[in-house]
Amino acid sequence: AFTNCGIKITKSLGGVGEVGKYIQTLLDMKAAFQQNIFFIVDADKGVKNFSRYMKGKPQVREGMKRYSISERIFLLLLPEGKAVEDLFGEFDNFLEECIDKLFKHDGSWRLADVVPTMFSRTCDILRRRGVPADLKEAKSWIRNTQDIKDAFWKKVKVEELKIDVKYETAIKDLLNV
Repeated sequence: AFTNCGIKITKSLGGVGEVGKYIQTLLDMKAAFQQNIFFIVDADKGVKNFSRYMKGKPQVREGMKRYSISERIFLLLLPEGKAVEDLFGEFDNFLEECIDKLFKHDGSWRLADVVPTMFSRTCDILRRRGVPADLKEAKSWIRNTQDIKDAFWKKVKVEELKIDVKYETAIKDLLNV
């Protein structure tokens, strides 16, 4: 997602646990780094794991916050409640397309009788949750499921989608502040 807009990513980490381990290891090393190190983190449910690093007044652009962890290590949080997928203008429409495939079209918000097999894990989650009250709740229920994320990232790759310009500009600004 970031490399498509010219932001160099050295390593993509798999979740808050792995990011936390990297940060702690770098802090424990107390090495003198020649360049800045940034960790770009979703600001959804896992953000609380980074609260100990969110000290002082952050630099802010488009809802994104840059915190200084040490002289050369920084935490860049996406806008509150957002994940990387939310930085794409297409994500909301994509969720609606998925909902169209997952639910009956009769206004009942019950699962469709036949759903694409690529959404099998999402269907299992939805069966356990019950019936969403409306479109907003249905989107919130599916947005973080792995099936939906996998399908969206496939779409990003195939269609060469890019992060919205306002977020791209904000990230680049925060990396260079």
